[in-house]
Amino acid sequence: IVLDRSGSMAFAHDEVAKNGSPAAAPPGWKMGHAVPKDARWLDTVAAVNGFLDIMDDSSHDERVSLSTYSDKSKADVKLTSDYTEIRAAMNTHSRKFKGGATNIGSGILAGGKTLGDKELARSWASRVLIVMSDGIHNTGTEPVPAAQQVANEQIMIFTVTFSDEANIQEMEKVAVSGGGQHFHAKDSQQLAEAFRKIAKSLPTLITF
Repeated sequence: IVLDRSGSMAFAHDEVAKNGSPAAAPPGWKMGHAVPKDARWLDTVAAVNGFLDIMDDSSHDERVSLSTYSDKSKADVKLTSDYTEIRAAMNTHSRKFKGGATNIGSGILAGGKTLGDKELARSWASRVLIVMSDGIHNTGTEPVPAAQQVANEQIMIFTVTFSDEANIQEMEKVAVSGGGQHFHAKDSQQLAEAFRKIAKSLPTLITF
């Protein structure tokens, strides 16, 4: 799983992300504080938790990693069957949300690297990257070339865009490059449904 943690993710899904504080932010709020209650980030955390609940109920041994990105990317959690690590890492960002620019390509490469971990990745397992963004790539590695590089390692890529500010066309191209599908969500309910659909369709769609 690759998640956007750029500054716009602190705003609500129906807000225009701009300089200043989100509407739900308390007085004196700034980046580095706990993310405001209506933040796109918290909607995303809830959607990913729903995804992990489905993985928990799976009869297969599903291993999940978490990478996040803003100006730069970070591999927060290596491949694991203990999803509490994923949930804890997301909550850490929630408590101290630093924001930044949007480097989607770097996030894709970071996520792809976790799936190629020779100590944790099983050579026979199907590998899928789920890349989420709420905005427009504006710094660093271009997303489509990064997706093509990851796809060359036999990794399928799904993309999820969230809010009206997302660059849907570019993320559709990322999904096409990775042989996967793209989902767009306008609100938290649609976002949760997108992650549910991906989770429930993985066994039948992994035909890379």
